[in-house]
Amino acid sequence: MDRLFDISLGQGHELLRTLQVAGLSADQAIQLIKEPETARRLVTTFFYPWSVSMPLWWRTPEEQVARARRTWGADLEIPDIPTDFVPRSSTEVLLLHVPRSMKAMWDAIKAPADYAKNGGWEWVFNAKFNLLHRVPSHINPVWVGFDPNFPLEADKGRKKAPRAEMPLGCYLAASEVMSAAAQFTDWILTWKDDGPDMAGYSLQVPDRDYGKTSVVCLRTRTYPRNQVGFRIIPASLATKASLVRTL
Repeated sequence: MDRLFDISLGQGHELLRTLQVAGLSADQAIQLIKEPETARRLVTTFFYPWSVSMPLWWRTPEEQVARARRTWGADLEIPDIPTDFVPRSSTEVLLLHVPRSMKAMWDAIKAPADYAKNGGWEWVFNAKFNLLHRVPSHINPVWVGFDPNFPLEADKGRKKAPRAEMPLGCYLAASEVMSAAAQFTDWILTWKDDGPDMAGYSLQVPDRDYGKTSVVCLRTRTYPRNQVGFRIIPASLATKASLVRTL
């Protein structure tokens, strides 16, 4: 039964028992479980009650683990799925972040159907990415709370940029944005032109006129064709940050 959808045998038996307690016959429960998407939602809701509020583009922890192993290898060491995760906000989701080089993470992002990838410039990958103060550097896979909707006001010459003002325990996303785009392909379709800024980085590109410091933002565009790519902007103009908290 666990081959019908990606859950353990124990979870499958527990789900069957719960459906029968709810009044379904064994045949009705098995028929319901044979519908993969319905079964996935039932299992997710049963084992992760908070998942009912997750956006449609979100993928379950098990799906994220499976995708990470397909991408980075079956022997990838992944920490246990957090059992005590509770979204901090209405837009925070659980994300498996697998840190790698910028080039490798960009290659791991699959464009949505009918979209092409553009922007794999070597000079971007070879640029110096500096993490902002208090933004942690992850080496191994880690589960994080990822909130893609943290607006930043453009810094208009004030001494203290608003990017330093955020909830306690959270930090601005850097390469976690890449992990989210790699895990949640449908999330990309929710971007409108300029996508999320990787505002946790300060990007130094001295040979190019992007201002003293810059950030990379992912983007989509529909003209002249559907594309997913990069855009480099001055750090002072970053307005679409994501928040992260380590669990």
